[in-house]
Amino acid sequence: MPRFNVKKASGYLVNGWQFNAIVTLDSALPFTVLSGTDRSLSGIGNDYADVVGNPARPPGVSSIQEYFNTAAFTPAATGTFGTAGRNDLRGPNYFDIDLSIFKDFNFTERWCLQFCSEAFNVENRTNLQNPTATCRRALLAVSQRLTIRAFSSLR
Repeated sequence: MPRFNVKKASGYLVNGWQFNAIVTLDSALPFTVLSGTDRSLSGIGNDYADVVGNPARPPGVSSIQEYFNTAAFTPAATGTFGTAGRNDLRGPNYFDIDLSIFKDFNFTERWCLQFCSEAFNVENRTNLQNPTATCRRALLAVSQRLTIRAFSSLR
């Protein structure tokens, strides 16, 4: 912080402040919609889902309610590995600002008092993790810790 040319007593209070900021910006991480069971009969159980429609979220639908079009995916056909691509969808991005301010008050060489104030997530933004995207019989979990959305197109 800048130093102000003021008298000794007021300069003791006005000068010597430290300001810190941490800004974190992360782009959206990719994720894959999985079948959730061993549909390929390979014994591994990490098969992709089948894409049967447009995976883009329908217009007017909240991203918390449905992060992507859940009706666009079904479990892979038995004996196949699925038609969905690896990491073909992107999750939410991450943005965070943390701030702090410090001031040391030195009374003697031995005694010092430090004022410290910190603020985390200053913009008060919710940063969500990637949705859990696994097809199982009649469920597709769309958003981790928020909702599990059932759809009836699977039988």
